Amino acid sequence: MSFDTDMRYLNTDSIFIARVYMLSSESALWTYGVRSGDLVHCQNVTSVARSAGGFGRAVTVFLMLDDDTKKSIVVSDDTDMMVEWLVFEKRCKQGDMLCQLQQ
Repeated sequence: MSFDTDMRYLNTDSIFIARVYMLSSESALWTYGVRSGDLVHCQNVTSVARSAGGFGRAVTVFLMLDDDTKKSIVVSDDTDMMVEWLVFEKRCKQGDMLCQLQQ
């Protein structure tokens, strides 16, 4: 998953909305029904080790499933941006009702 520049400079634990710009059908997000163009709630997390060495960024994506259960999936910037890409939309305050996902 690749992240746009605005997301890379958010503070750790920042809560925000991102648009899914591109998404691979092999992605865990795809498995739970997320598609390109969707808006998702995210929270920045600290750096993570990359499979090719070095460190990268990761975010937790929060999903509401059809049975009203919540699912959180951690995605990192370890994949090519031509396969998966999240784009920052806006920053949220935790519990902010104005930060509802709308499509």
